[in-house]
Amino acid sequence: MEASFNVAHALESDLAVIACVGETLEEREAGTTEEVVYAQTQVIAGSVTAANCRELASQGDVDGFLVGGASLKPEFVDIINARA
Repeated sequence: MEASFNVAHALESDLAVIACVGETLEEREAGTTEEVVYAQTQVIAGSVTAANCRELASQGDVDGFLVGGASLKPEFVDIINARA
């Protein structure tokens, strides 16, 4: 995933990053915790873009986005409207 602003950049810029990850009870009981958390941490390796905003917005456990450089581009309106 291409991202002009990501967690590493935030950390390099002396910004605090709080990443919340976790599994559901069903995922824990199924023994898939590691896979679930790994997938979640892969997502935070990049920020939201017009290309991935609709997919991310459709996830039941996503209630916000990290918008980096995309906020300076015309595609920002697509990100704003992703939950519509």
